[in-house]
Amino acid sequence: MLQNQSNLEETNTLISAGTDVVGSDEKKIGTVEEVYVNTDGEVTGFLIKKGWIFTHDIRIPMDWVREVDGDKIHLTLTGSEAETKAHDATAATS
Repeated sequence: MLQNQSNLEETNTLISAGTDVVGSDEKKIGTVEEVYVNTDGEVTGFLIKKGWIFTHDIRIPMDWVREVDGDKIHLTLTGSEAETKAHDATAATS
């Protein structure tokens, strides 16, 4: 099981695989699949798995995170906004 401490200073909450991710509209987007950590051990982002049957992954940077509470990660964007921005970022680096 992956488990890494969040780099959000105001919380001691852990970000780990299986944690639910919700958009700014409080609708569930998906669950954390992987956590990305830099060489200093700080969480830089995470990958979420979205969907039930036709799943796909969305890479989320930490600057899109509004809050981490005990069982959810709350984003500053809705699910569709996060998906569009993640797709645009991937296309720009390809």
